[in-house]
Amino acid sequence: APTWFNGPAAKSLEFTGKVTLLEFTAHWCGPCRESYPGVNRLRAKFGAQGFQVALSTRLYGYFEAERNLAADAELARDKTYFAHHEMSDVPVAIGPLVSVKVVNGKVVYEPEQDPNDVAYRVGGIPQIHLIDKKGNIRLIMVGYDNTNEAQLSKMIEALLKEK
Repeated sequence: APTWFNGPAAKSLEFTGKVTLLEFTAHWCGPCRESYPGVNRLRAKFGAQGFQVALSTRLYGYFEAERNLAADAELARDKTYFAHHEMSDVPVAIGPLVSVKVVNGKVVYEPEQDPNDVAYRVGGIPQIHLIDKKGNIRLIMVGYDNTNEAQLSKMIEALLKEK
């Protein structure tokens, strides 16, 4: 990502060596907000054992009722938003603003579709990927409710035991 909160100096985060929960999220997404308490409990439970969380979002040009926000203003709101959800120490990749419109029945992205959405085949948010210590995606889950936490916990525990 071109912009990070709490992230690496490079444009990408290293996934090998740790079990990673990567969540594609947005400040306007209700189910995303509902996922954060469970994700934080997983961080508390497994963080010392080699588990990490990373989030990926992008600029939207607005925040709540504020429209036509400049990138720096939206980034400031996002930083406060993630801190409010106790994610102020989580790496957050922030992609550029992408406008989406339909032209002659075809979806057009300007300047282009978010590269993370393409690379990870994001089809909805929240979309959660569990990535093993070797960097392999072992689970893709779209959506979130409280019943997911137990399933994720069980799978994280198993992945942490793998060599």
